[in-house]
Amino acid sequence: PEGLALHLAPTAEGAQLLDWVAPLQQVTGLDFRPLRELSCQISRNLWAEATSLLGPSACLLRCDLYQDEPAIPEGEVQVEIREGGLLSGWVGWFEAFADGQPFINTAPPNAGSSWSNVFFPIGEAVAVEPGDQVSLKVRLDRQFWSWEFRVKRLDLVRCCSDFNSYPPG
Repeated sequence: PEGLALHLAPTAEGAQLLDWVAPLQQVTGLDFRPLRELSCQISRNLWAEATSLLGPSACLLRCDLYQDEPAIPEGEVQVEIREGGLLSGWVGWFEAFADGQPFINTAPPNAGSSWSNVFFPIGEAVAVEPGDQVSLKVRLDRQFWSWEFRVKRLDLVRCCSDFNSYPPG
């Protein structure tokens, strides 16, 4: 490919990836809450469903693979929620280009693809309604992701999460 475009969309999917603490605590009697907080800071792979998206996708960034100097991939997207629900994170995918035309697109659902989607959790799920503005700022520095999430309703910030992740999964 000569280039890649990275896309993100808000999703209700992925909360199940963070729901491992309570059952484990119940079985062992140990307090795993600190590990749950850590697990909220790690991007995960998942096979996302298009029906779980709460808003449209937005292009986070485009990469020209013919550039000599590698850039630190970073960008920010903002979209308006179309479907009310519990926002648990953002799902990401890529589109590859050759001769200026897309030839691979891993947007959900991508059944039959060998590439899964990436999930950026926001911690505790947040109730969103149509018209809410949500944004995600993402940066990949070496092999580490970091991201910041915001929800705005009536020009008030309702939630803000800032995460640094281990290497992408």
